[in-house]
Amino acid sequence: GPSTRLDQVEPALLQIVCAHMWESLPADVAVITERDVRRYGDAGTALATYCGLVIAAVAADHDMPATQLRAWLVRTFVTEMGTRGTAYEGLSDTAGVPNTVPRALEDRHLLTATRDSGATWYRLLDDRLIEPLQHATDIRPPPVEPAEYLQAAGRALALGEFVLARRYAKDALHALPD
Repeated sequence: GPSTRLDQVEPALLQIVCAHMWESLPADVAVITERDVRRYGDAGTALATYCGLVIAAVAADHDMPATQLRAWLVRTFVTEMGTRGTAYEGLSDTAGVPNTVPRALEDRHLLTATRDSGATWYRLLDDRLIEPLQHATDIRPPPVEPAEYLQAAGRALALGEFVLARRYAKDALHALPD
């Protein structure tokens, strides 16, 4: 029969789950069995961990507590019915946070944007992120490579976000080894 939406898997999410499983496997595993997939390939855990990492990194970049950013994501993008909600990008903010925040979350595959007639609407990348987002734990962001800061600075500059671009450029300098 015709395939339904649930038959499709968002490539970014598949990559996240597979990377998590790969990192979780014992070093001596040469062949991945079905048992290994059941034991180490829990998608919910992988996605919750990923959500926590992304939230921590984006919150740190925007000088806000991770708990505040996670609460904003759940409040803005999960409806009372437990489905994906949408938020409109205004001139300077989206549902009360600077537009740089949802743009960064889009870059990191937590949100997706629909652009139509000059308007931008954000929502979670996939329904499968609703539950992991609600159960994400607040963690410290991993150290960022200087090249990642430079890439972020370039994107911020292209968007006319000069203050953020300058900050990323400074962060790139600080992240360089002595």
